Order: sequence, then C-alpha cells, then structure tokens
Amino acid sequence: DCVLSHFQTNKQMAANQQQHIRYRNQVGAAQRQELLGDRPPPKQSAEEAMQVTNTMRTTTKLLSQTLEESAAGLNLLAQSSQTVQQTKGALLAHRSAVSDGSGILSKMKLQHYKDQLLLGGALVLFFLTCLYIIYARLFR
Repeated sequence: DCVLSHFQTNKQMAANQQQHIRYRNQVGAAQRQELLGDRPPPKQSAEEAMQVTNTMRTTTKLLSQTLEESAAGLNLLAQSSQTVQQTKGALLAHRSAVSDGSGILSKMKLQHYKDQLLLGGALVLFFLTCLYIIYARLFR
C-alpha cells in the first residue's frame, strides 16, 4: 500500500513537472512572439543586422572622437584653471605692492604738506624779521 501510494505520488509529480514544462514553453513562445513579432525573411534580417552593426560602429567612432575631444577640453580647462590660479597669486602680490606704495604715497603727501607749512612759516618769520629790522632802523 505504501509503495503504491509512493508510486502514485511520483506519477503525480511527474505529471505536474510535465505540465510546468509545457506552461514554460508556452510562456517562452508567447514572449518570443511578442519580442520578434512579424519578422522579415532571414536574408533581410541579415542585411539589417549588417546595417545596424555598421551604424553601431560609426556611432562608436563618433563617441570615441567626442570622448577624446572632451578629454582635450578637460585638459585645456585644467591648464586654464592653473593659469588663472597663478595669475591670481601674482595679482595678490601686486595688490600688496600697490597697497604698500599707496601707504608710502600718503606718507609722502603728508610730509609734503608739513614741508609747505614749515617753509611758509619760515618765510613769514623771515618777512616779519625784515619788517622789524626796517621798522627799528627807520622809526627809532
């Protein structure tokens, strides 16, 4: 009885497996039909495949050229960036020199103003001294 039950179970499992295989084949066929649809005769397919292959080769070459141009552009951009950084450093150095020069010019202007005041004061003192001497000789 146990052997018969085991045999029937195996037979049922084999039937289920065959049914599963048939179902997978039907699904696969339906998917192939959906993907392929109404395909032209094999000769046209081979020609189309060659055309697609040639198109893909051309596209690959164009992409390769574009990639090389992009790499060259990136290198040029990196060099330009480095040049800009060097120029920025030089401008900062010049800025400090200009700032120092500006400070020196402002000190020189202040000194020039002081010199003018001192010279003016000396001339006023000279003329007052001359007037005193003239006044002292003429009116005394």
